[in-house]
Amino acid sequence: MRRFLRMGAAVATLCWGGGVCAQTPPERIGAATWLTGDDYPEVALRRGEEGVVKFAIDVDRRGRVEGCRILESAGASLDQATCRGLVTRLRFKPARDADGKAVAGVWQREMRWKLPGRSSDK
Repeated sequence: MRRFLRMGAAVATLCWGGGVCAQTPPERIGAATWLTGDDYPEVALRRGEEGVVKFAIDVDRRGRVEGCRILESAGASLDQATCRGLVTRLRFKPARDADGKAVAGVWQREMRWKLPGRSSDK
C-alpha cells in the first residue's frame, strides 16, 4: 500500500507498507519532450476527444520506469497514449531515503491533450 504524507511545506514523503520511505521523489532527467502532436491518437482525433490525464510513473531504485498508472482518465485512447509515450521517453534519477540511499518512488503529473488548432481558452 502506498500513501503520501506531507512533511512541512516543501517535502513529500512516500512510504510503503514495508517501512521504506522516500525523502526526495524521483527527479526527471533531461529536457526530452514528453509527448508531441504526433502522439495524439487517431481515434481521439476522429472523435474530437481532448482532456486531462492525471498519471503516476513508478520508478525503481535504479531510476528506471517500472510502469504508468492512470489516476484520472480522459478516455481510453488518451490514457493509453499518455502512458505509452511516457514509459518509453522519461528518464529519472531515483528517489532517495533519509540516508541518501536510492529507493523506488512515484512521480505524478498531468498531461493536457488539446486538439490541434483549438484555442486553450474555453
